[in-house]
Amino acid sequence: MAPPHRTCSSPATLLCIVLLGLQYVDALRSPPPRPNFLIIMADDLGIGDLGCYGNTSIRTPNIDRLAEDGVRLTQYLAAESVCTPSRAAFLTGRYPIRSGMTSGNGHRVLQWAAGAGGLPPKEITFARILQGQGYVTGLVGKWHLGLSCRTVSDLCHHPLNHGFHHFLGLPLGMMGDCAGAEPSEKRAGLERRLRGAGRALAAVAVAIAALAWGRGRGLAPACWAPWAAIALGAVAAIFEAGSYVVGGAVARYDCFLMRNATVTQQPLQLDHVTPLLLREAKDFLRREIDGRDLLPLLRGETWHSAHEVLLHYCEVFLHAVRWVQRDSGQVWKAHFVTPTFDPLGSGSCSGAGGAAAVCPCVGKVEEHDPPLLFELTSDPGEVRPLRAPAKMSEAPNLTAAITSEAVTAAMATAARVRQEYDMLRPTAGHVPQQMGSLYNLWLPWLQPCCGHFPACACDLEGGSRK
Repeated sequence: MAPPHRTCSSPATLLCIVLLGLQYVDALRSPPPRPNFLIIMADDLGIGDLGCYGNTSIRTPNIDRLAEDGVRLTQYLAAESVCTPSRAAFLTGRYPIRSGMTSGNGHRVLQWAAGAGGLPPKEITFARILQGQGYVTGLVGKWHLGLSCRTVSDLCHHPLNHGFHHFLGLPLGMMGDCAGAEPSEKRAGLERRLRGAGRALAAVAVAIAALAWGRGRGLAPACWAPWAAIALGAVAAIFEAGSYVVGGAVARYDCFLMRNATVTQQPLQLDHVTPLLLREAKDFLRREIDGRDLLPLLRGETWHSAHEVLLHYCEVFLHAVRWVQRDSGQVWKAHFVTPTFDPLGSGSCSGAGGAAAVCPCVGKVEEHDPPLLFELTSDPGEVRPLRAPAKMSEAPNLTAAITSEAVTAAMATAARVRQEYDMLRPTAGHVPQQMGSLYNLWLPWLQPCCGHFPACACDLEGGSRK
């Protein structure tokens, strides 16, 4: 016998159904937009240095406003009180001792830009995690977590190998040395040791000279003593002189600016660093991204892409532009330059011989003023240009004659194109052309090769196996 059919109509059952329905609706909703992060880290900043924490002698109105509009933490502590370990902990979320960014011999920070120590490549920074999530990351300012491991070019500790797409700043940053002001502990220690060694050698040289003088009086058969005294005296003088110039050497070799992997200023021009770094940070935050988010369109949340204008370049030359007129839903395309097809009307540039050829971007082209205008919604193949007939008798032969709507669209398109182009031009910058220069020549030393060059033959994938 079949079990009786049951229906659940209790309020609890209805509540469960409603809650499940709400969860299903929440699952269908688009995720919230991901936030941008701007993190400012300052060395030697204490809790009493800012106005929002009670300082009345130093005005910090901008930081105070951030605190007023946001969250002010009262127990946010650094993992260490000095540069290198605190930065390592900040980036990794791990105690410095876990990553080896510590010392047991009194050296609490990295001492030299040319040292082999630094944040190990295996460490995972929050920048690397964000980079994996599609963020564009940049570091502007002081790094102080090392540069290279084995060679000057491996840059195993460099910011670019720890999750940052872009870097402009100071790899080390002992600012006292860079400013030529109060020396750092490193510089003071070097000066003290050089001076001490020089004076000790000078004392030995004096003692040996005394032996030589004694030999001259028949007291000691030390024929080498005069030469030893002279040599030690010369070394002592070098050490003494070195104690006065070592500061300049430190400033030259440790105080420099790097943009990504290239040293761009050495020694550092300290007076210009602050405005340069501020300008770089602003430029990075305003970095122009030409792409648009298509997820709302793919999810069916909107009928239009966020793109309104798309510029069509041929090499570095603007040839055409496409514009979506939002109020009418029409799509317009204007051609400023078109190829000179050969043979005529073939749609190609193969020539009489029929050999495949890419149409040139400049030279053998046809310029249009006013531009050729097409309405792509009704003419996606761009076969009916909207233009005025030269003679009224030609009007019947034209597929689409000029109309007041086309005139208005042409004027609006031209204005919108000019606006977009004016916005793009100052932000495009001047970058090396990778295809139109020496970068696009075959260089044998850059040839990937399996085996020995020039044979370059192997089969590691088993393609010849049955």
